This record gives sequence, structure tokens and C-alpha cells, in this order.
Amino acid sequence: MIKEKKDQVAVFTFLGIIWLYTFYASVIAPPFFAYYTVDENYIADSGVFLWFGMTPRCLDWPATPSLLIFSILFGIDCLISIFQNFATFNSFFEVFEAIDYRAYQYLTDRTEYLLVGRSVQLIIIGYFLILSVRSIYQKNHYLLTPPVQIILSVLIVTSYTVWFNAPVLRPEGISGSIFMFIALQLIFSENITINEARTLVVLFAVVVAERFLFLFISPIIFISIYLLLPQNNRWRIVLNLTGRFLIILLALCPFILTDPLVVAKSFIGGIIAKMNDKPMETLFNKGYIISYFENPASYLVLVSCLVGVYTLIRQRQMIYWVIIINWMLFLLMVLRSAKIYDTHVLPAATITIICTGLGLGYLARKSFKIGKYLASVIVILLVTSNLWNYVEYQNRTRQKQNLHEAFNWIQGLPQNSRLLVLPEMEFYIAKSEEVLQKEIEQNRDTTKMIRKLNYLLGNSPNRQMAKQNIPISTSAFAFEDERLYDLQYQLLLKYNRTENKRFYNFEVYLDNTELASHSVQWDKALQDFFNGEYTYLLTERTLEGLEPIIEFNEFAGIPLKVYKTSSAKK
Repeated sequence: MIKEKKDQVAVFTFLGIIWLYTFYASVIAPPFFAYYTVDENYIADSGVFLWFGMTPRCLDWPATPSLLIFSILFGIDCLISIFQNFATFNSFFEVFEAIDYRAYQYLTDRTEYLLVGRSVQLIIIGYFLILSVRSIYQKNHYLLTPPVQIILSVLIVTSYTVWFNAPVLRPEGISGSIFMFIALQLIFSENITINEARTLVVLFAVVVAERFLFLFISPIIFISIYLLLPQNNRWRIVLNLTGRFLIILLALCPFILTDPLVVAKSFIGGIIAKMNDKPMETLFNKGYIISYFENPASYLVLVSCLVGVYTLIRQRQMIYWVIIINWMLFLLMVLRSAKIYDTHVLPAATITIICTGLGLGYLARKSFKIGKYLASVIVILLVTSNLWNYVEYQNRTRQKQNLHEAFNWIQGLPQNSRLLVLPEMEFYIAKSEEVLQKEIEQNRDTTKMIRKLNYLLGNSPNRQMAKQNIPISTSAFAFEDERLYDLQYQLLLKYNRTENKRFYNFEVYLDNTELASHSVQWDKALQDFFNGEYTYLLTERTLEGLEPIIEFNEFAGIPLKVYKTSSAKK
């Protein structure tokens, strides 16, 4: 008992150190703006502009619990502003003026919102990691031997899978930590009460509302609950729980009902797009598999995990067969995709961590003293690899970037300088009134809308729909981004002229502008640059025959070059 308490203290201390390090690196002293990801901006924008009736632009995840956090933050921010200035209001309309201005301030500087959002996410992750470790030590289950308890606890609190998603706002951060807790309750329980089952179903609804991807492992949840419940009326109980799950999911993600076509396009369309991103020479994504095994620790995980799977199979219980089969089918489905990110395998990675802990615990228990030493060495190697990769990840984000230097250089240019820049700069350069007016026109351009719709529907060139043939219902799912952009441009136009700051006349170039309403296709943008429509071009690309006026290549990240119109020759 004393040793068990010492083990728990050591694990929680370890967890506390990693959490505090993450909180410092993510919230207290975050690096330059490049650290703020597109995902974060999408989630925050979706939450803030719910107040303006805008459809969220992150419904492929859909991250609705996270975006609701930002919606609440914006509401509180507006209330504080209204109370502070209420005595100066001459009419009720000025209350709405205050809401508009707070939205404008958010658009010009999202930092405070993002840092608060990160703080909330880290608190939730830390809380569920604590619950997970406590449950490992509190449960009286025959698989949770003392070696398994300490090994599994250490692997969970040091997992790169957990901490990679924790520092910045990603839907996998909250969903992954909650799913870890749910999986532990199901794998290490011989039976559960109805109240425990209800709790797990509610938590799983939150997980799915945060990341729809977890729907593919829902058989693990509901079949496991069915098998663990008392035999009396368990069919009726599971059906009731399924209904409860759907109600909570709809409450957390009402856009399934209010914007079903957007959800279908974002989630199902996104899956199809990733699976068919490019032709694959092999049945499974060979490139992703090779990249996984570039880390030597992956071989240790594979062997240990297989031993853990063997440990579950030899128990001869249906629940473990359900977990293993669903886990393997999900993994095979993901590996069939042409485009895979680490976040796509999160549900499988969570179960892999648990199986790895079981495998190493089995090795320590069954192989006498040499097994204990071998298991200890493997755990040390895995923990070292996880923490090394995590610290390296944080160090990479904190390096001085060429992008930073380019941004600082732009701030020294005259007002309304005409720029053509790479996409990474879009969120951070202040747009002039001329740019905003032009982007509003582009955003409302029906020709671009038709092109985007044809792209989304996969129409070949000889089957392109003309403007007069487009079904009106397509506007329900194809143009939610355009509606949000239009609102944001109106807010920026309304208040920019009242601000004493430097604005720039710039545009962003992209290779493919089918889905982007306010960018310029690279070839056209380059021709416009040669024709003198832009004074400066900031790019990572080399233009043959031209000499850049300045280069940013002394720091981390891609080297950047600045070309000037006067030095450009056709």
C-alpha cells in the first residue's frame, strides 16, 4: 500500500511538471504569431461569430465544445464592455455598436482569446489525466497488476500522443484525454452500474461533438457497455443510453440539425477528399507507415502492444475481442487514406498506449527478474523518446523564424504599400480599405462561387454547371466561409478608418484558388507583379533571372525572399 501511494505521488509529480511546462510554453510565454495555428483561428472565429448568426467554419471536426468556449468568452467580453460604457450610451442601438466593436477588436488581435482558450483546454486535459491515473490505482481488476499500474500510468502522462495535441487549440486535445479515461473504464471493469454507463455515454457524446472521427469506434463504447451491464434488461438500457447519447450530441452540436448539408460536406466530404487525395501505389499509405517507423521507439511500441493484445485475447472475453477488432478495422481504414495526419489515428493511438502498458506489465510479471529489468528499460526508452520529441517540438516553435523577420520588415514599409505575400502572412498584416473593398467584391463574385461549387461536387470540365443551372439549395453548404468573410470585412471596413495604425494593400497568392474566394492564383499573381500591380513580392520561391532586394534565411523555417517591381523584368 505504501509503495502504491509512492508510485502515485511520483506519477502525479511527473504529470504536474509536464503540465506546468506546457502551460508556460503555451500560455504564459507563447512564441511568435506563427505558433497560432489555422485550426485555432477557425475554432475561435466560429465561436465568436455565433453571436452574429454565422455557421461555424470548423464543422469537419466539429469542435463544438471548444467553439462554445469562445462564444461564452465573447459574450462575457461584450457584457463587461457594455457595463463599463453604459452611462455613455444615448440609445439601445449603442449596445449593439459595442458588440460590433468588440468583434472588430477580436479580428485585429485574437491573442487574448486564444490564450484563454488554451488555458481552458489544458485544465480539462490535466483533469482527465488525473482521473485516468486515479482510476488505474483505484480499480480492483485482475489485469491491473502493480507493474501494469505504474507502467501504464507513466506511459499515459508522458505520451506524445497526449501532449502533442495539448499546447495549441486542437479538437484532439480535449477529445483524446476524455477518450483515454473512457477506454480505461471499459477495459479494466468486470461490470458497471447504470449510473456509470450514463456517465461514460455523456462523456463519449462530448468526445464525438469535439471530434466526429470517434464515431468510427462507437461499437467499442456501446457493445462494451452492453457486455458490462447486469443482464437484466440490458438491451433496453443500452437503447435508452443510445438515445441519451444522440440527444446530448445534438445539444452540443445543433448544427447537425440546423446545417446538415454543411456538416455532411465538411465531415464526409473531408474524409472522401483525404482518402482520394492522390493515387497510391500500395493498398495502404506506405509513406505514413515508413514515417512512423523512422522513430526507433516505434518498434518497441509495436512489440509491446502485440504482447498487450495477446494478454487481452487470452482472457477469452467478448469485450476484448470487440475492442481489438474495432481498433484494427479503424486503423486499417485510416491507413487506406492518401493523406494522413497523426491526429487521424488518435482513437487507435489511445488504445495502443493501453495495450503497450499491458504488454510491458505482462513482460515484467511473467519473465522473472530479467523481465522486470527489460520492461523497465523499455519504459525508460519510451518515456525518454516521448519527452525528447515533445521538448523538440516546443523548441522548434520557439526558434526565431525567417517569417518573423519578414513580418518585422513589412512593418517598416510606408502606409498602403502594395504587397503580394505568401498565405502564412494573411492573418497578421493589417488590410487597407482598398484591399477590403476588393475582397468583398471577390467574395461576392458569382463566377468564383460557381467554380468553387463545381470543384466541391467533383464536376469534370465537360460537366461544369452554369450559373443559371445551379440549385438554390447548394448555397446551404457551399458558401458558409464566404458569408463569414463578408461579415468580417464589413467590421474591418467600419472601424479601420477610426484606428491610428498602418495598413497595407496586399494580396495572398495560392497555387489552387478553387476554395479560396479572396486570393490570387500564383501564375496570374506573378504576371500582375511583372506588370507593376504590386511593389513587393514576399515569397519562398525563386524567380529565375531576378535578384531579391532582401533575403530572410538566417533563422528557422523556410528561407524567404523579397522582390521589388523596379528590379523585375518580363
